[in-house]
Amino acid sequence: HYSLLPAFRGAAPVQHALLAGLAETGVTLQHLAQELDAGDIVAQAKLPIAEDDNTATLTDRLTQIGVSLVVEWLPRVCSGTAPRIAQDHALATLAPRLSKADGHIAWERPAVELCNLIRAVTPWPGAATSWRGRRLLVRSARVAQAREEGLPGQIIELPGEASRGLVVATGAGALEVLEVQPAGKQPMPAADWLRGARLALG
Repeated sequence: HYSLLPAFRGAAPVQHALLAGLAETGVTLQHLAQELDAGDIVAQAKLPIAEDDNTATLTDRLTQIGVSLVVEWLPRVCSGTAPRIAQDHALATLAPRLSKADGHIAWERPAVELCNLIRAVTPWPGAATSWRGRRLLVRSARVAQAREEGLPGQIIELPGEASRGLVVATGAGALEVLEVQPAGKQPMPAADWLRGARLALG
């Protein structure tokens, strides 16, 4: 299971770890149980979460350490000598499957939360905002040190010496949008998209 159980039981543990802004997660090898992800623990391995991780990259890295964990412990599992460490069910948290609606970008939220959201829902269901009535996915972003202020959703800086992407005001702080995906097109750097979109400050 792609979490350090009993944290994040459910279908989307990687996404929820990113949504929570955690610095670390991991994988758990567990015995099967009737209750969801509540089996006794055989072994666990921890993994730091990188600042630029999204669900795809973090899942790939967790898979690598998960395979190593299985290889290490499978002989003892097969022989029936593997440990059975009971989970503390009082500490359990849930990680239910996300829906397309969960990817909606509400610019009134703090920049840190939006950054975590974008990482969590990339590549699916995608972090979506709208531009001229069409869906626009934000594929990569980071919290910005903005020099200007604005209303949530307003562009307050364009790509230049200080930033690689466009900087958008949020409910608390600002978000630098680095990569976008317009409807029907491939992902592209925000600076490239802006050359065709012709957006202006404000």
